Amino acid sequence: MRTAIATVSLSGTLTEKLTAASRAGFDGVEIFENDLLASRLAPEEVRERCADLGLSIDLYQPMRDMEAVPEEEFSRNLRRARRKFEVMRRLGADTVLVCSSVHAAAVDDDELAARQLSQLADLAQEFGIRVAYEALAWGRHVSTYDHAWRIVEAADHPALGTCLDSFHILSRGSDPKAIADIPGEKIFFLQLADAPLLAMDVLQWSRHYRCFPGQGGFDVAGLVRHVLRAGYDGPLSLEVFNDVFRQAEAGPAAVDAHRSLLVLQESLGSVELPGPVVPTGVAFAELVTPDAEPVSEVLGALGFARTARHRSKPVDLWEQGEARVLVNTGPAVRREGTGLAAIGLESPDPAGAARRAEALLSPVLPRRRATTDAPLDAVAAPDGTELFFCATGRPELPDWRGDFEDVVHTATTPGVHAASGYGAHPATAPGAHVATGSGVPAATGRGARDVTGLGTQDAPGLGAYTATEPGACAPKQPGAHARTTPGGQAASEPDAQDTPAPDAHTATTPGVHTATEPGAPAATRPRAHTAPKPDAQDTTAPGAQNTTAPDAHTAPTPHVTRIDHLALVQPWHQFDEAALFHRSVLGLSAQESVDVADPYGLLRSRAVANGDGSVRIVLTVGAAPRDDTVHAQHIALATDDVVAAARRFLAAGGRLLPIPANYYDDLAARFEFADGELETYRELGILYDRDAHGEFRHCYTRTVGRVFFELVQRDGGHRGYGAQNAPVRLAAQHLTGG
Repeated sequence: MRTAIATVSLSGTLTEKLTAASRAGFDGVEIFENDLLASRLAPEEVRERCADLGLSIDLYQPMRDMEAVPEEEFSRNLRRARRKFEVMRRLGADTVLVCSSVHAAAVDDDELAARQLSQLADLAQEFGIRVAYEALAWGRHVSTYDHAWRIVEAADHPALGTCLDSFHILSRGSDPKAIADIPGEKIFFLQLADAPLLAMDVLQWSRHYRCFPGQGGFDVAGLVRHVLRAGYDGPLSLEVFNDVFRQAEAGPAAVDAHRSLLVLQESLGSVELPGPVVPTGVAFAELVTPDAEPVSEVLGALGFARTARHRSKPVDLWEQGEARVLVNTGPAVRREGTGLAAIGLESPDPAGAARRAEALLSPVLPRRRATTDAPLDAVAAPDGTELFFCATGRPELPDWRGDFEDVVHTATTPGVHAASGYGAHPATAPGAHVATGSGVPAATGRGARDVTGLGTQDAPGLGAYTATEPGACAPKQPGAHARTTPGGQAASEPDAQDTPAPDAHTATTPGVHTATEPGAPAATRPRAHTAPKPDAQDTTAPGAQNTTAPDAHTAPTPHVTRIDHLALVQPWHQFDEAALFHRSVLGLSAQESVDVADPYGLLRSRAVANGDGSVRIVLTVGAAPRDDTVHAQHIALATDDVVAAARRFLAAGGRLLPIPANYYDDLAARFEFADGELETYRELGILYDRDAHGEFRHCYTRTVGRVFFELVQRDGGHRGYGAQNAPVRLAAQHLTGG
């Protein structure tokens, strides 16, 4: 079917709107009168511009307050209409939208309305124009589509038909079934808009909160089915009044709009697209940073091991359980620091997922890669995050991990940083080569910004170093072998041999952080937790800083099992677009949007997930255009024992977000806990929630750049994300600076 969009739905000048509509793939436009009045182009020039862009002008609108008025007023209306019809003839537009009257002088007289609309149609016919009469949901006397049709039917004029608008029909709760009884040739035009389900004045609802189909709560597809059943063969046209869209860049908004119509047509069976390929897991999350040391320290404290390095780029792979984080020392903006740049999604059919994305106007991003690099396809989400379609450990498909070479670890000695991350120069075993890398991905704007380490561009290599003496490092020459540290052997993890003190506190030495504050009582294990394992507690040699690296070869049983979810901060004007993108392009299911109280405003949040919860993404946006620069993204890590994971993180020198004591006083009033359980949560800064499906325990690290980590324990099938606790977390982050 042909597609069109009203110029009022996009921001910018009329020329900008027309260009955006054409580039997005629309066939035609509705010219909104105010856009023409504000344009420097004459109607003939607008007509020529549309022709050059391949756009038809399908409707001119609106013409208001024409019918059911006193004769003197109607005479003035006909004079006004004649002038407008002359303009339309110059534009080349052959259909005008006439809205049901809201004029104070309008009377409740269907016979008068039909007679005056017939006279208007007589005049329009002289100019080769048709009149499409629409019932406004707030019309003074005509506010429903069936009432408008009765008047059109009574007028019985060939140049008079009806215009159906999904918002006006569905916002009033009208049953669209009767649309099928209207002759298709008398449905002159169809306007489509969705909207969130709100309890508010319908006029304000319409003027500020409309959105594109699939972004709200209306059954737009169901309504369109009735219209098509009636025999309508005109365009599917979008008319969306939305404060956010009017401020958003016209190009991306037009693409989002056209995508919504493609998805709508797919649901109607009128267009065939490559089917959705729902991701089955998270292969990796990639962080881009100008300085890898801070985030590497956090990952090490969380129990991750630096296991591999990209063969040609400055990208390290950190792993724990099935959780994988890439740390890319790429050209991140220094004032913003570390950021989440890319997500690898496990896909049963990566090529099919890419075809689906391209069919829905999300082209595969261009990538510059070595001939030996895995041929991975990626697309850009609306916020610029790159989404890679991956296959991990499947012999029949390219494996992105083949681009990485294993990192060999050995022990460090007191006073030497652990052999993990940047700034920590590992000593290698005799004869072992250190994996070196080169290449810094390019950073550009949306859709081609800093591409993942699996991505675009190469840059000069970064030197690798090996430890020659405690505290010293020497350049590693290609082909050279590293000297070993004294003893020549890698030490085992301390948590594989240390035993915790009887009171369940970590045995420490002076200057080393402990898992509990000095003088704090021994924590009683809460229900649903097992007793602390010896390998959850680290002892540290005097004066040392994290004396052993997390080592893939000697790692303990991981506390982190996988990535539970990722939280992405959306640009203020792309929240609805992001929800539609993740639902339509990726095949994820969207939950209802929720509002979360921040100390400085309200945040909107909406989660999308696959069926089994192995892929969960939370989309958030601030209450004002600049709010998205304040709130950080985060990576939530699943664990079977959040208490043990938190203790190990603290024992390794990590810092958790402190939670106010008042929160735990309220928690005690809301829930009952086993003896000592609440005290443990208070001690460690663990937050708690419970729903019909189970329990949710979680805590947060301090923020590094624009990213922080969350440790999450879900019990009994809990499906939420701790929204009840989000205001407390946000306030704590504001208070502590992250």
